[in-house]
Amino acid sequence: MWTERKKWLFEQSHQFQSRTRLRQSLSRLSATRMVAIPKLALDYKAEGIVFITETDMAYPAAFRTMHDAPLYFYAVGNLTFLSKKIIAIVGSRQCSSSAEAVMKPIITALMSAEIVIVSGLALGIDAWAHRLTLREKGAAIAVLGSGMFRFHPRTNQRLFEQVLTKGLVISEYAPTNVARRWTFVERNRLISALSQGVWVVEATLKSGSLTTVDFALNEGKNIYASPGSPLNRHAEGCNQLIQDGAFSVLRAGDILETLG
Repeated sequence: MWTERKKWLFEQSHQFQSRTRLRQSLSRLSATRMVAIPKLALDYKAEGIVFITETDMAYPAAFRTMHDAPLYFYAVGNLTFLSKKIIAIVGSRQCSSSAEAVMKPIITALMSAEIVIVSGLALGIDAWAHRLTLREKGAAIAVLGSGMFRFHPRTNQRLFEQVLTKGLVISEYAPTNVARRWTFVERNRLISALSQGVWVVEATLKSGSLTTVDFALNEGKNIYASPGSPLNRHAEGCNQLIQDGAFSVLRAGDILETLG
């Protein structure tokens, strides 16, 4: 089970270990950090951006168990969401026209169960996850692969502003940092870490959203996937995950009954 995904994790493990050693070295530079961190915290306070370090009470317990945890992150919004039960919703940027119909009743039921939704505010499934959650007046967390002032993609700018106002947005990158290809993978590890499980709504076999699944598998978390027609390439990744042992999701109960 999960042979290919575990192979990827094995190949990437040396990179995780290298970054962990770097972060441990940085944490030992206490004198430097005592000077730098207060400045970082003040730099964007006027814009309403909170700077949270691993020594703060608001730092999520889920991050403390990571071997590759962020030393700090920036946040705007309701930090209490971080201590609630959270499900990650991910999938392809170019999703099918039926994605909204699949997601809507399930997200509505998750909101009734007071589940918080976390995603990456990308195009496609991410955007629908946030949009539907906000429509139901639910709790939404967005994790960015860029800084707050350089949000990407711009086509989701209005949705980004809505999550800023009604939910919670976090990023481990300074507000002026632009997104890079690798920052989206780094973002996905935080999405996985915050969640109790990852639901893949639609994904091709090579969808970048499956990196979130890789991180979740490494953390021993539940993987959920919505099945689709074998003729639909947007369902190929999900169908493969189900064959490999992921929970098949046809209704909200398929998630809620196994979430614990």
